[in-house]
Amino acid sequence: MTLGGKILALRKARGLSQEQLSVEIGVSRQAISKWELGEAVPDVENIIQLSKLFGVTTDYLLLAASEAPVTGTPVSVPQGTKKHQPNSVWLAFGGVLTLLGLGGVVTFWVIHLLNPVWISVGDTVARGEFSLFLDFYSAGGLFAFCWLVTAAGLGMIGFPYLMKYLHRRGDRK
Repeated sequence: MTLGGKILALRKARGLSQEQLSVEIGVSRQAISKWELGEAVPDVENIIQLSKLFGVTTDYLLLAASEAPVTGTPVSVPQGTKKHQPNSVWLAFGGVLTLLGLGGVVTFWVIHLLNPVWISVGDTVARGEFSLFLDFYSAGGLFAFCWLVTAAGLGMIGFPYLMKYLHRRGDRK
């Protein structure tokens, strides 16, 4: 079996799409496609990442079956096991935090619209602004907390992408 065939078989055995594998390795989906079709070959770093991700040796990936070393434990292709992806948990938790925070912000705004604070200046009565609403109900701290939770959620969503970007940028130096 060729290197491309092995990558394809291992990817399918893990239930990963080309896009998911490309995110895990830090390359484009087109690169994965070219590797599987035999149009290109991954570099050494990517071979190492593939071997770690799939739980196989680099020899298994690079050598044909007839060239494989005779000594040692035979390598088997993992069947049906899917790699646990901590990034998906991180992203999901970030999404929940973002939704909770934004839900709090929207709730404050809706309450302000339904239950406004009215101010009177002389004979004129006017609807108070949102900041007056927060001051009147002493809710400025809670409103700020909602924005903080929103920012934390967005940070959790963006953090894995930032780390992958910085990792790829560091590899280019």
